[in-house]
Amino acid sequence: MTVSTKDRPVTAAPDLPEELVLLQRTARQFVEDRLRPHEREIEERSEIPRALLDEIAAMGFFGIGFPEEVGGQGFGKLGYTVVVEQLARANAAIWNVIGGSIGLCATAISLGGDDAQKRRFLPDLLSAKRIGAYALSEPGAGSDAGSLRTRARRDGDAYVLDGAKTFITNAPIADVFVVFANIDPDAGSKGITAFVVDRDAPGLRIGPCDEKMGLHGSTTAQIFFTDMRVAADRRLGDEGRGFPLALKTLDHGRLGLAASSVGAAQRLLEASVEYARSRKQFGKPIGTNQAI
Repeated sequence: MTVSTKDRPVTAAPDLPEELVLLQRTARQFVEDRLRPHEREIEERSEIPRALLDEIAAMGFFGIGFPEEVGGQGFGKLGYTVVVEQLARANAAIWNVIGGSIGLCATAISLGGDDAQKRRFLPDLLSAKRIGAYALSEPGAGSDAGSLRTRARRDGDAYVLDGAKTFITNAPIADVFVVFANIDPDAGSKGITAFVVDRDAPGLRIGPCDEKMGLHGSTTAQIFFTDMRVAADRRLGDEGRGFPLALKTLDHGRLGLAASSVGAAQRLLEASVEYARSRKQFGKPIGTNQAI
């Protein structure tokens, strides 16, 4: 069953600033007109058409919540959650791809990078010219990220990484990765350091797409590092400061997760009400005037 909410008004919070009310309505209209018609195609093809990502980027939604001086659209975190809530009304894979790229990868660079790194990487991520991924989880270190085993050792003006990451959102399509590795395993989580790595870095290999029960348009995969060299100017922050950066990034990422959950639940509720009003039981429709 297809449930149409195209003409359903958006109910904004009473204290939402006028500019964010307009942003909310613009995002809702875009979702209804341009994203929802592609929901089934995305799930069946296990990918989001690049042209559709370009449309989302043209609306400025990749840069929502980031300062204009680094290529964002401004609007702050409140504006960010307003847009995320609306985007989540379409196929959940759409927000998952955006969230992995800017909610995690770009956020880590924004929080941990110096000015030169922000100018170098953020404009392309926030315009979706490049897609990002956040490489933290490992086969033996998911929730316990402090126990990650990917190693990094200093070698002149570079670092050499060896190890593997798993369940990395966007890995099959990403152009740039924020990777966490430990330069001093004896120090535990205090040895974890973050790096920005390009997809074509020698020694980086991306595994096949993971088979999943849903979210097919949001692809995930393992990543393997074998003697992969990373220039020292790709390190985010000081050595050993990667774990606090990882946690802070995830804290920011949870804003998007919460907002997307609200948007998805809202749409599901609307679909349930629409179905309940149109279904028949014992030969009679419930009717639109009946209480649900």
